[in-house]
Amino acid sequence: MAPSRTRSPSRRCGESVGSIPRPHPMFPNGVRRSARLVNAVNESRRHRQLRAETLQKIYSQQTFMGPILHKMNFETLMSFAATSRLATAMVQGEIKARLQRRLEKFIHRKDFARFMEELERHEGAIVGSTAYSLFAYGIPWSDSFYRRHMVPYNEVQPRDLNVVVPGEQAVPFIKALEGFGYRVRGTDIPREPYFGWAMLMATMVHSESRAEITVTYSRSNVTAVVLSSTNTYQMNMITASRLYCWWPELAYRNEGFQVDNRNRRMMPWNQNPMVDVFVNNSHWLNPCGMKCLAISRVTANDHRIGVFHYKGTGWTDDVVIADRDLDPLLQDRALCLRVRAECRNFYCSGWRPFHKRVW
Repeated sequence: MAPSRTRSPSRRCGESVGSIPRPHPMFPNGVRRSARLVNAVNESRRHRQLRAETLQKIYSQQTFMGPILHKMNFETLMSFAATSRLATAMVQGEIKARLQRRLEKFIHRKDFARFMEELERHEGAIVGSTAYSLFAYGIPWSDSFYRRHMVPYNEVQPRDLNVVVPGEQAVPFIKALEGFGYRVRGTDIPREPYFGWAMLMATMVHSESRAEITVTYSRSNVTAVVLSSTNTYQMNMITASRLYCWWPELAYRNEGFQVDNRNRRMMPWNQNPMVDVFVNNSHWLNPCGMKCLAISRVTANDHRIGVFHYKGTGWTDDVVIADRDLDPLLQDRALCLRVRAECRNFYCSGWRPFHKRVW
C-alpha cells in the first residue's frame, strides 16, 4: 500500500508534536505587520541607541573638557561652540552652570529652573552687575592679548539681583517671587538718568538669607529700559533663553566722532590727520565688548554730533539657555554680544596702536 501524501502540521524547531505553537516575536497576534511599521520600530530603536551614544559621548567629553571650559572666557566659549553640535551642547551646559553659580546667592539651585520659567512667563530679564559678571567670567590664556583687558571675575560682586519686567507683569512677578521666600521691603521711584523708562523699583528681601532682588517696572518693554539707561552695566541682559549685549552705533555715514589725535606718542606713525572721523563707536569698545567707561550715551570728545540708534550682528544665536524658539524680546531686535579683535579706545590703560581702520 502506497504511503499517504498528506502533509503533517508544521512545527517550529524545539516544539514537540501536539504542542501549542508559540507566536513569533514579529507577529504576536498571528497577524503579519506591515513593512512600514517594522521599519518605524527599527528606526525608533536606532534613534534611541544614537541618542544614548550621543549622551555618553557628551558625558565623556564633558568630563575631559569640563576643567578647560570652566577657564574659558565668553569669546572663547562662543568660538568653540561654533565648531560642532557637540561643542554647542557642551557650551550650553557650561553657560547654565555659570548662571546657576551667579544666581545661587539669590535663588537656590533646586529652584533655578522654576525661577527661569517665571522669568519667561512674565517677559522679564536680568540686568546689572549679575548679568555683566556672566560675560566677564573666565580666565583668558596666558599668551592672549585679552588678558590685559579682561576684567577680573572676582572684582564683580553683585550686591543685589536686578530684574526688569513690563509694568503689567510686575505685580504677578512679585507674587511669584514670594513663592521663593522673598518679601517686599519698600518701593522707590528711580532716578531719571539711571532708568529713563522705569516707573517704579521694588526691593524684595529673602526671609532667611537676606538676599535682595530689585524689581523694576517698565513703562514699555524691557529693552526700552535697558537702552535708556546711562549705566554701562545695564547694557548686558539675560532672559530665559538668550544672552544680550547692546552698543550704540551712528545712524548716518555723514556724521561721525571727531577725535583729537594730537598726542603723537599714542598713535601709529602712518596716521597724519590731526582729527579722525569714525562712522561708529567700535573704537570705544574693549575686546570683551564690556567694562569701558566710554560706552555711554555721550562718549568722550564726540561733541554730540552723532545720531545714535542701536544695532549690530547676532553673535550668540546658536548658544541659548533653553531650547526655545520664541522670545518676546526678539521683536525689539535685541542684539547679541559683540567682540572686537583689538581695543580702539586709546583712553583705556590697556590701549595699543591698531593696524586696521574701521570706516
